[in-house]
Amino acid sequence: MQTTAPLISVILISRRMPALLARALQSVLAQTCDDLEAIVVVEDSDRQTLQALQSIESDKVKIKSISGSLTPGKSRNIAIQEARGEWIAFLDDQDEWRPEKLETQIQAAQQALNSHFIFSCRLTGRLGGKEFIWPRRIPGPSEPLSEYLFCQKSPLWGSGVIKLSTLLVKKELCQEIPFNENLQRHEDLDWLLRATSRNGTQVEFVSNETPLVTWHLDESICQRVAPDWQYTFSWIQENRALMTARAYVSFLLANVTRSAIQKKDWKAFWPILKEACQKGKPTILGLAMYFALWLIPENLKRSIAHFLTPKKNKKK
Repeated sequence: MQTTAPLISVILISRRMPALLARALQSVLAQTCDDLEAIVVVEDSDRQTLQALQSIESDKVKIKSISGSLTPGKSRNIAIQEARGEWIAFLDDQDEWRPEKLETQIQAAQQALNSHFIFSCRLTGRLGGKEFIWPRRIPGPSEPLSEYLFCQKSPLWGSGVIKLSTLLVKKELCQEIPFNENLQRHEDLDWLLRATSRNGTQVEFVSNETPLVTWHLDESICQRVAPDWQYTFSWIQENRALMTARAYVSFLLANVTRSAIQKKDWKAFWPILKEACQKGKPTILGLAMYFALWLIPENLKRSIAHFLTPKKNKKK
């Protein structure tokens, strides 16, 4: 085990997918910036993951086995308490990093004038044998983060994306604003919106245009958890104060709607639309996309998205 404190503490959590966790951890150990420690939080009942971790020989890896059930937020808060680094980086088990990810971000962090920056980067999304580079654009200088994340400016997904696995954050910010331990999902968006509501805190994308993270969407946690639009609906209602009215309406008409459609709960159509109209002013584009999500069959939506996707974002 390292005797001196590392510069960066990398936090990984397990969702009972040992093969994915091992791949993610290997991408951490392959970083060109090796002044780091990796903290893996695992439920002690997850014997397969613990056994897989035993095969990884590195004094940079610390395994924290916890009794009882863990939410993603509680796992990350436990790891943050254990972290010795000045900086915190997160990595989900379905993601992996390019070797230069941390080096690129820490160089940007050390040169930044604003000490409250949260550093992010572009990523490659892999889905169904295709690759997409996201986000398609970075936030504007005065653009509210909630609008960047939720207000779509095109029918293609991926315009505004900030994934937890792309972030490099000061440890003191994570201590000041811990993750919500009661959430079973959306804990990443929840934390990001609360963290950037602190005065002076903002997200900064590193200048490097190369994606530094790979997001394996076929293996994503979204594919492993059953859709629950009511849960998402309740979460966004409770956190309405963290976003603009425009972002709130856009999240309802897009994100909550997709969850309802995945669950094939057609009764959700009117409650979602009613909430959006009562609490905001849906745009014509937003309403058009809302009706399209409900009315256009999934196979046709995929064909349209494939046709509209720029060729440079398609896998060669």
